[in-house]
Amino acid sequence: MFRSTSLRTTAVRLAGTPRKIRPTTRLAQLSATTPPAGNYHPQRKNYGRLCDMDSPLFNMPTPYSMPMPDNKQSNQGSSDKTNPKQRSFYQRQLPESCLSFTSDQGKALFRSALADGHLESFFPLASQLVTQHEPSFCGLATLCTVLNALGVDPKRVWKHPWRWYEQDMLDCCRPLDSIRKNGITLAEFNCLARCNGLALTTRSPPIGAPEDDPVAYQNGLQEFRDQVARVTALSSAFLVVSFCRSTLGQTGTGHFSPVAGYSSEQDRVLVLDVARFKYPSYWVGLEDLYKSMIPVDPASERPRGYTILSYSPFLEKSNCITCNPNQPSITRINLNKSSWASLSRDLGPILESVQAEPLPIAIQKVHDYISTNLAEIPNPIEIRPGSESEAQSLFDQITSSTSLLVNDCQPEPLTPLIVIFALAVLPAHSHPLDLAFLEPELAYLRSQLNALGECCSLESDHDHPPEHRCECKNAP
Repeated sequence: MFRSTSLRTTAVRLAGTPRKIRPTTRLAQLSATTPPAGNYHPQRKNYGRLCDMDSPLFNMPTPYSMPMPDNKQSNQGSSDKTNPKQRSFYQRQLPESCLSFTSDQGKALFRSALADGHLESFFPLASQLVTQHEPSFCGLATLCTVLNALGVDPKRVWKHPWRWYEQDMLDCCRPLDSIRKNGITLAEFNCLARCNGLALTTRSPPIGAPEDDPVAYQNGLQEFRDQVARVTALSSAFLVVSFCRSTLGQTGTGHFSPVAGYSSEQDRVLVLDVARFKYPSYWVGLEDLYKSMIPVDPASERPRGYTILSYSPFLEKSNCITCNPNQPSITRINLNKSSWASLSRDLGPILESVQAEPLPIAIQKVHDYISTNLAEIPNPIEIRPGSESEAQSLFDQITSSTSLLVNDCQPEPLTPLIVIFALAVLPAHSHPLDLAFLEPELAYLRSQLNALGECCSLESDHDHPPEHRCECKNAP
């Protein structure tokens, strides 16, 4: 008894707690009821907090189960129900409806599809396939894969000196923090694609069960089959599906991933799942995949669907304008679909009033409005991170070229940026100024603004719950 009490008194002193332990008989009373693993017993909380589980002393057996400190609770012996945040998983098993890409059957389907010429999409997509960074980043990871597979230059630096698409760059439609919470809808996916210069075509199944309108269902299914067969035979366009996982027997709800192949023999498609920590790539029946697009997305209150993405002719044209096709973009639109809708409503009357004005006066009026209202409106344009030195050279040209355009006795630092934005939003004039050096910048800015406008035009208060509305229907 004496040796046990001495050992525990030593433990108290080592832990730096001056409080003494009561006699062993009290310890025996307290140990009569063992608390649940990972939780403190209300009568033993002081004893439990004495423990430093990194100390070799407390690796010794004790008369009762010693609870862990608050910040070092163990998973051992704890149930999922009492501590769900500590649950973890290593992948999921594919349902019977999906054949693993690496299985014997999956390999046989691959050989068959390759012989038929319906795996041309696979090679560029597989070489750039990324895993989504966040549970809700499936849309961003899918688009990032497609952009890099198409060889689109992001015109911005990823890690100096390399320009490359990463998921965190895709924020022109909604802030990343918002996407982390809710993910993105199919319309927002398309918005992001347009913002980054892709041409696209989108289709969705008819609303309702297949038996509600069998003709419409069969027509939509056949169109999907035709498009899958066509696109998988190309390496210059890719098909992305937005579908409901649970319809395929998988866990989860909405998801984005690219389609990389098609087996006409078994009418199956190859899905490269960007949630590679959860499911591997797999073959699934084409009709099953089509049916998985029918459930309504609660965020948009519309069915999901598929999008065909390709390199926009606009990008090729804009590259021809520049002396150096690899010249990166120096500025970018600092708006999302909601803030652009709000700003465009305010700018609408000004833009209409200056249509007949000379371009210098039009620029002056847009500049005056933005510069005097920056406290109430978002700054619509910014310098891309890492482009500060190039921006200064461009701004020097703008300052000299626009000295007669903007009547600032002492130009503010934002003046060149606002002038660029004004030129991007103003309609073409019959007598434009000699600002050819700005054309590459303006081309990319206009493409972003057009994408935001198109995304907003597809949405309305009726189509979206309040937390997802962008007030686009009131934008000009």
